[in-house]
Amino acid sequence: MPNRRIRAPFGLLFMMAGIGVSSVAHSQITVYNNFTNGDGFNLGFGQNVTGTPYRGAASIFTVGSTAVNLKNVTVAVSATNSNMFFDIRVVADNFGPDDTHILETFSSLTPNGGFTTTYPAETFNSVATPFLAANTSYWLEVLPTNSSTADVWNLNATGAKSMAVGGSGGLWAVASLATAPAFRVVGTVASVP
Repeated sequence: MPNRRIRAPFGLLFMMAGIGVSSVAHSQITVYNNFTNGDGFNLGFGQNVTGTPYRGAASIFTVGSTAVNLKNVTVAVSATNSNMFFDIRVVADNFGPDDTHILETFSSLTPNGGFTTTYPAETFNSVATPFLAANTSYWLEVLPTNSSTADVWNLNATGAKSMAVGGSGGLWAVASLATAPAFRVVGTVASVP
């Protein structure tokens, strides 16, 4: 019987060679970004984040048509004195920030610079990597870490709107036409079970 060669398409060989390999690259997606090129933002204006009286700030963002797991957030927060610690929270939207549905908290963070001085925005990597559903809104909150906090969440320089200002007790006043603070949210494409 003559020797016969079996010919397989090149792609099939790669597919066969890859069987048993479980390495999946997750694509990174910028979910929201209101920085200008080079992470620019408004150095001279911002929303106060203070411990006394208690005041936080929040801004809404909406995930596009692809669900993601949170990878990191980037903010432009500056200090107005030496008591500068702040927290960031990612929370669900319930006609405003919903502090009963906190998805992740970044605690006791330090601003990169002083208010009205040139400083780079800061990126904080997610530890919990919470799932953010497609076509769903969430809020990014910047809050005082303690009663001595006196920071400013600098505004964006692109003109993007939507902000909420919070007082003690989790009460938020939403001002949808106000200029939003500068931030970016990045995720990785969520795995489909």
